[in-house]
Amino acid sequence: MGCLAFRWARLTPYDFVRVALAAILLVAAGLKCHQLATSPVLGDGLLDSRWLLMATVEFELFFGLWLLANLLPSWTHRAAVLCFGLFAAVSLYKALSGHASCGCFGRVEVNPWYTFTLDAAAVLSLLHWYPSGASFSSLVPSQGVVLRATAITLAWLSVGVPAALAMAIYQPAVLAEDGIILGDGNVVILEPEKWTGKRFPLLPFVGNAPDVVQVGQHSLRELLAKGEWVVLLYHHDCPICQEIISRYERRSCHSAIGPESPRVALVEMPPYGDASGGSAVPGSACLRGRLSDAKEWFAEAPIVVELRQGLVTRVRGREQLAPKPTDTPAIAQAAGNRSHPGEQRRGGLVGEVGLDGGGEAVEGVAMLLTVTSLAR
Repeated sequence: MGCLAFRWARLTPYDFVRVALAAILLVAAGLKCHQLATSPVLGDGLLDSRWLLMATVEFELFFGLWLLANLLPSWTHRAAVLCFGLFAAVSLYKALSGHASCGCFGRVEVNPWYTFTLDAAAVLSLLHWYPSGASFSSLVPSQGVVLRATAITLAWLSVGVPAALAMAIYQPAVLAEDGIILGDGNVVILEPEKWTGKRFPLLPFVGNAPDVVQVGQHSLRELLAKGEWVVLLYHHDCPICQEIISRYERRSCHSAIGPESPRVALVEMPPYGDASGGSAVPGSACLRGRLSDAKEWFAEAPIVVELRQGLVTRVRGREQLAPKPTDTPAIAQAAGNRSHPGEQRRGGLVGEVGLDGGGEAVEGVAMLLTVTSLAR
């Protein structure tokens, strides 16, 4: 009992810091491992590479155990400074890039500014407190170092190997071109870049939003199979999605909608937000629907799909729809449509101006051209 009290008394601030950092690494490794073993990875950049994330999990698991054992204190301290310094740089990059989550803790979304602050605090703490010769770990006989290193390696292998296999063999379900889901997983990957020229594969899974009156006796699914449509797939908590929805609805209130003009359907992807399916803009001609929540659809919203008789004619993703500082080509396109009233009506509702974030000035140009075509 007295020996244990002596050992606790000999612990230094550095020992508390390294144990706390080890716990953070082990928790982060566990959460990322669970995500990679149960769901696909969103994004195709280097930092979102599945194999890089798997390697990160294994490193965090091993280094977390190593920090707990505090083998070779001086070298471990230097490695910890480099490790959390690199983590801080990655978190800062993601924060400046506008990422909603750092991805450090799997499905648990954490603002990258918070993780940058945590990583920076870890680096500062490590630079302030160093392992001393009087620390608890230094009292362990040198012959015990090899045994502890062996124990850490065995513990890492016993956990790391099964984790690596679970992450490597995961195969999500995929939505085929004919609308059939291939695979037994609950998560279904959407590949909209492959839809052009084919029948809209999500059509069987589109339903009406609650509190929305059907047009005649037809459901939204039946309506989308006929005529020309612009379908916006969105998440309720996506800021870019909400901006595009607002532009669509405002545009539909002012645009001339003729029999040849594409109609707009706003289709929410689960998990759903507000139960109300009504429009926030009075007089909006946009129809609202929902994608079935029987599956977890994996895609980066927003996605705009243009349909003609149920066939996909064009698809645009988040990169094409994100607001841009300037949209001079869009203004030029709107101006060029002035001599074609029929085409102008179509562009006034679903053209590039309203989708690519042209701003209020561009919207005003489109509205002005619409009024002009009506006057003619």
